Order: sequence, then structure tokens, then C-alpha cells
Amino acid sequence: MSFEKEEEAFKQLNKVFPSGYLLVDTYDSIAAIKKIIKSGINTDGIRLDSGDLYSLSLEARRVLDGAPGGGYANTKIMASGDLNEYLIHDLVNRGAPIDSFGVGTELSTSRDDPAMNGVYKLVAIKVPSSLLAGSNEGRVDEKIFYKLKSGPAKKTYPGPKQIYRILENGLIKSDFIALENEEKLQLDSHPLLQKILDKGNILSNMPSVKEIQRFHLHQIKTLPPKFLDLEFVPESFPVFYSKELEAKSREFKPQ
Repeated sequence: MSFEKEEEAFKQLNKVFPSGYLLVDTYDSIAAIKKIIKSGINTDGIRLDSGDLYSLSLEARRVLDGAPGGGYANTKIMASGDLNEYLIHDLVNRGAPIDSFGVGTELSTSRDDPAMNGVYKLVAIKVPSSLLAGSNEGRVDEKIFYKLKSGPAKKTYPGPKQIYRILENGLIKSDFIALENEEKLQLDSHPLLQKILDKGNILSNMPSVKEIQRFHLHQIKTLPPKFLDLEFVPESFPVFYSKELEAKSREFKPQ
């Protein structure tokens, strides 16, 4: 749909999405806001998508708050336009009157670190006893053949593993990697690896989108404050290995 006048487009969009925000930067952001006020369009918010977002947000807030009768004092301001965590942090620190941020490109694509190197390494093979020489046919237990690789850049530890997250006063203290059959390491820790598929069958009910959201919001709350600081660059996250896993590594000759 197209319209001869910008305010007519705003009116029609507001009819279809009464709780939506109106994008005002097609031509002139401040002029568009004044048209919305003059036309009496009751919108929940406006969105700024280009230009100097700090200066524009200040002027937009001034115009909205100064509308006759105070009818736009509660109108929200959203900002978007190639935003990332650093730009948002700067706008917030400078006191920009922006209520929310729309992040797209920088959220789906990490421009400062677009790729993560990763390699799958074989660490063990479970072989049914029926395939082992001299075994009694019909046995269902398995023997594990361990494998490891040494080297400063590509060292691996042998065997199936479990990772435990250790908490202290509700915050992450470290992660601990152990063999999967080791007993739980300490009271205030929990295993991170859970089996969800077995021979193509899902073992438990999948969480809803809301449950996933709540889970991840809780995980963020367990991060120590320094890990939420944009300027903090840790050398590495604290990860330790169990004595049993270290001992198992020493048992085998690297290949």
C-alpha cells in the first residue's frame, strides 16, 4: 500500500497495529512526530532508525512531552539502525531518553568475531562385548576404547565426560570436567550435559519458548558482574579437570 501523505500512512498502520510503533525517519523524524501529534494519532511509540540517535531522541522527547494536553507524554521512543552493545551502552550512559532498542544485524551476525574454530575429536569408542574376541554371545555390556591426542593447541582428554557447573552464592565460580561415571563433585554444582536423544527418540518433553526464555534469563543472573562488563576481557573462563580424568590421560600413549 502507498499513500500520498505520510500522516495517512501512519493512520492506516495504526489501525492495523494499534499497539505498534510508528517509524518516523522516512523523511524528517521530528517533522513526522509533529504530524502524528497534529493528526491526533494515538500511538504507543515512535521509532528512530537513522541519524544522530542521541540528539534526535532528546528533541523527540521534548516535542512529545510538549504536545497540547500532555497526550503524548507516555509515548515511548525506540531506537534502531545497526546498533550493537557498545552503541547502546554509550546512549544509555549519556542519558538518551530512549525506552527500547531494536537490534537486528548485529544480533544475528557477530561482526567483531564472526567465526569460531571448532573440531570434533574422537575420545572413545564403545564396542559391544559380542564383537570382542572371545566374548560370550548375547552379552549386552560394552567395553570402552579410549583415545586422546596431545599437543599444546589440540590436546584432548580421553573418554565420555560430564561437565559440572560450580556455584558460589548463586554465581558461577567455575566449570569442572570429569569422566561421566564419576560421582557428583560437590553439593553446590550441577551437571550441564543431558541426554535428549537415544537412537532417534526424544527422551523428554521439549521446553516451550517461554520456558527457554526464563531459563536463559536465569543463567544470565548467575554470571559474576565482571562478565557483564563490556570492558572486561578475561584471559579465560575458569575450567578445571578432575583428578580421575587427569589420571586416565596419563594411562594412555597419545596417538
